[in-house]
Amino acid sequence: MKIRKIILGTVVVVVGLGLASCTSWSRFAGMPRNPIPEREPFQVWTDGEASVLHGLYLSADSLWAVPRWEAPSCDSCRIVIPLGQVDSLRTRKYSAVRTWILVGSLLGFGALLGAANPGST
Repeated sequence: MKIRKIILGTVVVVVGLGLASCTSWSRFAGMPRNPIPEREPFQVWTDGEASVLHGLYLSADSLWAVPRWEAPSCDSCRIVIPLGQVDSLRTRKYSAVRTWILVGSLLGFGALLGAANPGST
């Protein structure tokens, strides 16, 4: 019984983490419009390098944002990038296919572990 509870708990934790992590970056067509949710992460590409930013605000000629590890309200952390220097803008996109593949794999793995220990209930 104890091993089954450990296996079940592990599968639940791993599936939960998997559901939260099946994301990728997707190119944003054009520029987003204000207001942008302040905690929404964006990958901003300038000069061939990416920066993950949030707290995005667009003016007529600039993009204002804060590095992801700083609070969106941090004025001294704010970065200003001229729009002419922005190569591309990407946003986080959840992948349903990756999520279901991961969940199916984890559940199958859990079933195999349960079948390998039939007498441990």
